[in-house]
Amino acid sequence: MGDASIAGEQAEPGGKADSLAREHRLYQAEWLLREYNFSPQEVELAIGKDGNLSLKTDPKLVIARNQPWLFPVDVNKADYADLLRVPGIGPITARRIIEVHRDHAINSMEQLQKMRVVIKRAASFIWFKGMLDHEKQLSLLPLMERGQTALSPLELVEVVR
Repeated sequence: MGDASIAGEQAEPGGKADSLAREHRLYQAEWLLREYNFSPQEVELAIGKDGNLSLKTDPKLVIARNQPWLFPVDVNKADYADLLRVPGIGPITARRIIEVHRDHAINSMEQLQKMRVVIKRAASFIWFKGMLDHEKQLSLLPLMERGQTALSPLELVEVVR
C-alpha cells in the first residue's frame, strides 16, 4: 500500500483515486435521472451488493445488463426513451437515429458509428434488419451467455439464420 505514483506501489483503497472515481459515478447516476429520465428504481439497479456504484463500470451499462428483457433494441423502431437506455447512445445520438430512421432504414454499424454511436458499448444492446452475421453475434451473444434474450427461441432461430 502507498503512493500509486511510485512503481510497484498501489494506492490505498478509498484513496484519492477511488474518491474521484466514486464522484464521477455519482455524477453519471445523477445525469441518468436528470437528463435521461431514468426512474429512481432503474438507477437503483446500478447499486451493488455493497450499497455502492461500481467504480469500474458505467452505471448505464450495469443497469442495461440488469434489464436484459429490454434488449436488443431495434434501432429502426425504437423511440427516444428506448434508445437512451442503450449504453453508447446519448441524447444527441438518439435524436439523430430517430431523424435518420424516419427517412430510411439504418442497416449498418458504420451508419451508426457515423452518427456517433459508441459501437463498442452499444453493439450488445442493439439490433437492425440486415445485420451481418458477425454483428448479430455481437448483439445476441452477451444475452445468450446469461441465458436471457429479448426474443423467443423461435425468433432467435430466425435471427441467427
